[in-house]
Amino acid sequence: MGLPKLNTVTYRLVLPSNDKEITYRPFTVEEEKILLTAQESTDAKDIMAAMRQIINNCVQTELDVMKLPTFDIEYLFLNIRAKSTGEEIDLIVRHPNGTNTQGEQCDHKEEVKINIESVRVTKPKNSNNNFQLDENVGVIMRYPTIESLAIDTSDNFDGFVRVVANSIETIYDKENTYSAEDATEKELIEFVYSMNQKQIVLIQEFFENMPILKHDINYICTACSCKETVTIQGFQNFFS
Repeated sequence: MGLPKLNTVTYRLVLPSNDKEITYRPFTVEEEKILLTAQESTDAKDIMAAMRQIINNCVQTELDVMKLPTFDIEYLFLNIRAKSTGEEIDLIVRHPNGTNTQGEQCDHKEEVKINIESVRVTKPKNSNNNFQLDENVGVIMRYPTIESLAIDTSDNFDGFVRVVANSIETIYDKENTYSAEDATEKELIEFVYSMNQKQIVLIQEFFENMPILKHDINYICTACSCKETVTIQGFQNFFS
């Protein structure tokens, strides 16, 4: 006789990038072990790989995790975690630059609680992913995916060029459209290196203005009694 199976509770969530509704379940002990193992590593790539595996395990809707923008992955993982271990997390915050709103020095570190479900992905206004590079050639970009995090960026500029090449969706001219999937990585990298300074700055602004996990925390410092607002953004900061 087989053992009874536990009921699986599922939840719904809308992905920020495309407004697609997906269904997911909380962690099991198996996923918790994956996460704990990854947390022993100081390599962000190991943590992201664990997040990918956990999302693959927990999401019930057909979904290609490798093609999701990184902010979708981070948002989805935060919500899976909320339903698995609790909606509230503890964070340590302090006055920016150690100076309170009265202009006084205060280095006190305050412990605050935030509800993960109140954290949203902030999208820039008037965002654009289509760039006309010159009178003939243009490029359509896509937000970096989890594959981009596997790129070695120890050499900052070469690493940035590879991330840009990896994030090209389409190149076009007046006659044709060229899908990045039909080009080699070498060809895409050579295309990026052929850009002039003005053109690469356009692409750089695309990355600088991409959607991001963001949350404003309002608190009163118990040391100086000043009201403060601290903005937390970026996935890693939600686990500081």
